Amino acid sequence: MTKDEESWVVARTVANEADGAFVAGFLEAHGVPARVVDEGFNLTPIPDERWEFAVVVPESRLSEAQEALSRREAEFSASRGDEEAVMTDEGPAHVDPDTPDGEPGRDG
Repeated sequence: MTKDEESWVVARTVANEADGAFVAGFLEAHGVPARVVDEGFNLTPIPDERWEFAVVVPESRLSEAQEALSRREAEFSASRGDEEAVMTDEGPAHVDPDTPDGEPGRDG
């Protein structure tokens, strides 16, 4: 199987397309190709309550994607007690109100 023919697998399911775009963008920022797929599509006129979107990645990159998402979730959980923290793709950061451009400063 060539790289262009590689299977794509679900890395994460999300409730809506916007959340999917956020997760896919995070993964792409970490070098993992990602797409958002509408998993709830069907031809019946009645909406399905389980409407889901999936963020898919190449099968060979699944473990890398899962590690990046797990690391982000762990950093987010650890930062919840800090009201001043802002979560970025690189992890928690603090915004210095005295910085003219409002750029967050990195923790650590």
